[in-house]
Amino acid sequence: MPLTGAPDQDSSAGLGMRLDDGGGTPYIFNRRDNICGKGVKNPASITKPATVDYEALLATTDEVRKIKKDRIDSQSAEGLKLMSEARRKVLKACEEVRQANTHCGIWKKITRRDGREVADITAKVKAEMGGK
Repeated sequence: MPLTGAPDQDSSAGLGMRLDDGGGTPYIFNRRDNICGKGVKNPASITKPATVDYEALLATTDEVRKIKKDRIDSQSAEGLKLMSEARRKVLKACEEVRQANTHCGIWKKITRRDGREVADITAKVKAEMGGK
């Protein structure tokens, strides 16, 4: 069971939402995959995005480790509080790395239409979080 509280599958298709929010840009993405930075309101402002393995970053936090170790229900008050703190830590580290490396935004998933790679900065974010 994912600890992020997000649905296992993308429900946007059933809601009539577009999966390709980057129409007219060199990128294909879903707005909900943006963690921090530019591009959500104006896709044309995406110039140098980066991706991270969000689940792996969450798993490195003390809060998620505590949830797993103590078998805390992620929907309980304590579980929700711990997950919120874990997400805050990941967001803060992503924002620090984004600014230091001049990325316009950090995404869970974003691809280029021409097939070129988008930088994966998961290791840099982990290092910013303390390398756990």
